[in-house]
Amino acid sequence: MEIPKNVVPGYESWRPEAFEKKDGIWIGPRAAVSYPEAGHEIWPESLDNWWYAHRAQIVLESAERYRRGPRAIWDIGGGTGLMSAAFREQGWATVVVEPIEAAARLAVSKADIVFAGVLEDLEVPPGSVPALGLFDVIEHLDDPTVVLRHCQRILAPGGIVLVTVPAIPFLWSATDRAAGHKRRYTKAQMRTEAAAVGLRAAELRYFFALPALAALPLRLVGDSRRQQDADEAILRREARLLTPPPRVDGLLHAVLRIERSIGRHIAFPIGLSLMAVLVHE
Repeated sequence: MEIPKNVVPGYESWRPEAFEKKDGIWIGPRAAVSYPEAGHEIWPESLDNWWYAHRAQIVLESAERYRRGPRAIWDIGGGTGLMSAAFREQGWATVVVEPIEAAARLAVSKADIVFAGVLEDLEVPPGSVPALGLFDVIEHLDDPTVVLRHCQRILAPGGIVLVTVPAIPFLWSATDRAAGHKRRYTKAQMRTEAAAVGLRAAELRYFFALPALAALPLRLVGDSRRQQDADEAILRREARLLTPPPRVDGLLHAVLRIERSIGRHIAFPIGLSLMAVLVHE
């Protein structure tokens, strides 16, 4: 089976030699990742909840603002494909590259094509992809510049890399440890990592700013009790926070609508997350 034309514009005959097509998914060499084994089974599976909906809207706004090529995006470390589903709803061609095969299989219905493997093994033609996404991915890596360098190599001229990461080192918590995070980011750190591989940070902005204010008191008094909890217990508790009762979820949606409205006019000095648009010029 050939790769669809809109996935790698200009390289319609390219095929991933190290991957084999089985049951609707391309399976490649396995790779170790710093991610909890049961993580994809715990997190919500819908974009309707307050956290995923807000992140998707922030990302899509930036994607449309900085896009210079066709609406086609490769979602690297795309998990079960939630972000790809958000892009697909807006008319984008979508590709998921996910190293955990069980998660990749759940993404099949949400993307045009799914690769169970890592970007390096795909040997994508240089200068061929108009946009890539790294949505809460590089904080799991010992050296994020490795994958950023691969992204820079395959980006078309004028292409963009859309990145979201957990932000502000001061906000480090037991959840970061349980989720397999290596770090939380500042704008300066993101700018430095991008520049190291020849990418320019065209946009850097914090989001989930209002929830960050709610998290500050906990960080000020410490997180020692939760640090002693088992990782799976921490992750399940976080999953419940992401899917609260309908009234609470509705309230959080309303709060984040206010945040988006404010954020179009001013830059927040803090946030639970950082959004970056990295440009290949």
